[in-house]
Amino acid sequence: MIRQTAAEPIVGPRRYATYFRNSLLALYDGNSIPDTRYVVGLLNSKLLRWAYREAVREASQRAFPQVKVSALRALPIREIDLADPAQRAMYEQIIGSVDRILQLCEQEGQATSPTDQRRLSSRIVATDQRIDQLVYALYGLDEHEIEQVEDSYRDSAAS
Repeated sequence: MIRQTAAEPIVGPRRYATYFRNSLLALYDGNSIPDTRYVVGLLNSKLLRWAYREAVREASQRAFPQVKVSALRALPIREIDLADPAQRAMYEQIIGSVDRILQLCEQEGQATSPTDQRRLSSRIVATDQRIDQLVYALYGLDEHEIEQVEDSYRDSAAS
């Protein structure tokens, strides 16, 4: 599922909802790809969010930007050759990291002390950064290209 009102993709697997309305979109039916967690990891990565913002002019509008399913489907979702051990390993690491973030977010929501919440939040950030590194490697980005993507996030955080 994708949040509709956002400047870039905010994606999560449909775990408990049997239906949804208005502000959420469905991108895949869950049977059309090997594992939705893989796509969740890719679409939440800095690289594909950056690609989305570069491709969709409306993503930069301040008031009620809308995520477009057609633009998401045009993003370069890397197909994995599961017979290739290196590709399969990255695929499984992305899926495992998405699972880890989901577990950490659940624990963070149940944490009662600010110290536990900060610790869990730090672990979420670190796992998210790990996914970004995996996605950069999966798409074969070099250091200069990675720096461009990372700089765009630093610039957008500053504004």
